[in-house]
Amino acid sequence: MRSPRAGTRSTRCILSFATLVLTAAGPLAAQSAEWYEMSSRRQTDGIERLEVDVEYAVGRLDVGPVDADLLYQLDLRYDARRFEPIRHWNAADGTGHLRLRFDTEDGDLDIDDFDDVGSDELGALTLGLSRDVPTRLSLGVMATEARLQLGGVALERFVFRTGASEASIEFDAVNPVRMDRLELAAAAADFRASGLGSARFDRLEFVGAVGDVRLDFSGDWEGSAEAEINMGLGALRLIFPRALGVRIAKRGILTSFESVGFDEVDGAYRTPNWDSASSRLDLSIRAGFGDIDVTFVD
Repeated sequence: MRSPRAGTRSTRCILSFATLVLTAAGPLAAQSAEWYEMSSRRQTDGIERLEVDVEYAVGRLDVGPVDADLLYQLDLRYDARRFEPIRHWNAADGTGHLRLRFDTEDGDLDIDDFDDVGSDELGALTLGLSRDVPTRLSLGVMATEARLQLGGVALERFVFRTGASEASIEFDAVNPVRMDRLELAAAAADFRASGLGSARFDRLEFVGAVGDVRLDFSGDWEGSAEAEINMGLGALRLIFPRALGVRIAKRGILTSFESVGFDEVDGAYRTPNWDSASSRLDLSIRAGFGDIDVTFVD
């Protein structure tokens, strides 16, 4: 259902350290909410590839796999006094394009306006995606509580940009398709990503400004990959399976790095199994202030 409010306009919030375009919401007014719900679902119907672009400013976001016969399923609960959802769908040459964004009535987003408001009070978006149709997914979020359970979703590319949010991404099952790029950016956030080995990416790029970041490369590895991490100020924790060959090239003299478990070779750090491992991760880290902590797991 579409709210009756008219004359809305979208605003943009651009974050340093990440090119992130978001629809922004104005200050929270002392007014009662006017809750609306919107649902949309679509069957595959000859669609061979899916492109999804979502810009979600505030609230709770859940993303995961959907039932086998569906291409996607979208369920939204929003306050019509503050937001106007704009959903657009088209299909051409076997590729479906789904876009969701939000118009707002006034002003730029001020994160401080949401400090004392729980995510459930700001609405919720649940997005389910196909396990069978190769999908390119782009998510831009701001003041959200994001929970992404992406195991089993057929992702051939995934881009995730977040501002001041709490975000976790988990691949608890193997990606059915090979992912060419996995791009993650967090401006000021508590960020967790796990099961990255099951994402089956060729290249991962992570950009973090300020925050506590945990990247867990456990999972079912198939083949090798490369990754680049750029951190500003904060703590970075890396978790690697022992069977994975890892090479780390580190830049940033103000960042502490515990090299236990690595051999230093030609200015880089390599695990002893680098030459013999069936799967390898070649990782470049550029960091400013903070600590890099590495853990190996069986």
